[in-house]
Amino acid sequence: HHYGVRPFFVNRFAGKYSTHALLGPLIRAAIDFFYTQFGFPASIRLEEKVYTHRRVAELDWDAARSIAETNDKPWFLAYPRDDHLIEPTIYEEMADVLGTSRGEGQVVVFDKGGHNIQKSQSYAIVQSLLEFYDLHWRK
Repeated sequence: HHYGVRPFFVNRFAGKYSTHALLGPLIRAAIDFFYTQFGFPASIRLEEKVYTHRRVAELDWDAARSIAETNDKPWFLAYPRDDHLIEPTIYEEMADVLGTSRGEGQVVVFDKGGHNIQKSQSYAIVQSLLEFYDLHWRK
């Protein structure tokens, strides 16, 4: 399921040409179809799906990795095991990259929570962030 956020040609092509006069309608229909298949609610408007896809397709993966690898600040990562869009290995890779930096980090893993973990596990995440703040930032 994570292929939608990887830097593959098809994703970049769809992001770039989603507003093209001839190709746009077909690409937008495909984006709508696949986002629905990935479990996005029907209430999300097509324009929001296309906007999201364009932002993801434009992500500079090398720059993001470089920033993570050179980070020297404390970092926090919370993720669910049941995310239907991003499998746990992606989060584990993020933690590994951040862990190689000089900053201290904390990983909080939830068995349940889905892709919108910030909503489904908000209380537990806030509690973990407060503890993280006390440990790393409060003097």
